[in-house]
Amino acid sequence: MKKNSGLTFVEVLVTISIAAIIAGIGFSAFYQWRNSVALINQVDELKSKIVEIRQSAISAAGEKNWGIHFEDTQYIIFSGDSYNQSDPNNQIVVLKGASIVNAATTLSNGNESFGPDLIFTKFTGQTPNIGTVTLVSTNNQEISYSFTIDSLGKIN
Repeated sequence: MKKNSGLTFVEVLVTISIAAIIAGIGFSAFYQWRNSVALINQVDELKSKIVEIRQSAISAAGEKNWGIHFEDTQYIIFSGDSYNQSDPNNQIVVLKGASIVNAATTLSNGNESFGPDLIFTKFTGQTPNIGTVTLVSTNNQEISYSFTIDSLGKIN
């Protein structure tokens, strides 16, 4: 009787197939986790900027109101009573791996209409522009994160 001590081609093929399936599942989970982390980082950065701009308004930096203008793939920090696209002092921040959902109509302006601007009044930091800002991952539209801005200018 002949004794075989090696692996057959079928056994090697099954082992490689199982390893490929496990690697595919792991890669998929890693990819979703990476997209989620990238989105959370962009949301945290935006929230920090909102707090920073509110603080600029409270301290009346430049003796002006301060605000943020939302667009789909970026937001613009500005000073004054309204957003002026041609102002050279505007600071543009481009979102990486995220976009703002319905940026043009994301905030109520207090007059029963909606717009893309969040303006904080000097000394108080309050805003008539309240609402929910939603960011979505550009790589996976199923991953989103929302936060709300109240009339005191605080983020919930």
